[in-house]
Amino acid sequence: MFNEDVITPNDAFFVRYHLADIPLSIDPDAFRIEVKGKVDRPLSLSLTDLKTGFEPVEIVAVNQCSGNSR
Repeated sequence: MFNEDVITPNDAFFVRYHLADIPLSIDPDAFRIEVKGKVDRPLSLSLTDLKTGFEPVEIVAVNQCSGNSR
């Protein structure tokens, strides 16, 4: 698969989750993401807000394992 294209599909990325409780599912109607702390305006956004409130943007980025420098 990785020799087929220069872009790795999102579902082919390795995912590492460092917390004890890995979320296996969410309630889409109750889920919210908060942006707070040292910000001018704290935000609380629903999944609907995230899907409809912003213009979609695609970015090609390079990710490299930090262990590659060893």
